[in-house]
Amino acid sequence: MNRQALGKHGEDAAAEFLRKQGYEIITRNFYTRWGELDIIARDGEEIVFVEVKTRTSISFARPEEGVDLRKQDHLRKTAEFW
Repeated sequence: MNRQALGKHGEDAAAEFLRKQGYEIITRNFYTRWGELDIIARDGEEIVFVEVKTRTSISFARPEEGVDLRKQDHLRKTAEFW
């Protein structure tokens, strides 16, 4: 499976998990000039922005290891734009 297919598989799994938890998926793959938000969902009155990281190894890493400060800034700007 190539990286793009793996990423889509992970996003599909994350979206399905969120749906089962009662979240309403508003949109997926929302693009701006700053970047992309993988999933935008609603949990009651709250809007939730989700960055999905799919790994191929069985070892686990802390979430912050997959999203550096630059990526966090891009995610924040994209969420603010939305």
